[in-house]
Amino acid sequence: PLKHVEVNNIYDLLSVISKEENVNKIFLLFTGSKNECNKSWCPDCVTAEPIVKSCLSNFEDKSKDSNTMFITVYVGTRPEWKDPKNHFRVNPKLQVKCVPTLLQYGTASLTALN
Repeated sequence: PLKHVEVNNIYDLLSVISKEENVNKIFLLFTGSKNECNKSWCPDCVTAEPIVKSCLSNFEDKSKDSNTMFITVYVGTRPEWKDPKNHFRVNPKLQVKCVPTLLQYGTASLTALN
């Protein structure tokens, strides 16, 4: 089965990635953090969420590769995300420019979902 983890900050993300030595592929979905009603502030993220969940389900059904990890990364509140110094924007390995964004960690594969 696909290993799925959720993180709320860059420190947790880097910690999770550093501990996964036996993982062949790591996919990251950057999305707006959710409020107390469990809804993201980002309308594009809200639209993308059911599509991503469906794709993950299909991937799990068809994948023979158990060494794949999917990490949902909550980038913070809207003001935190809009800050040009947001950790996800300035990290040289990530350089996320918009949300939602899906990328394979360690490659140049970057897909803006909006």
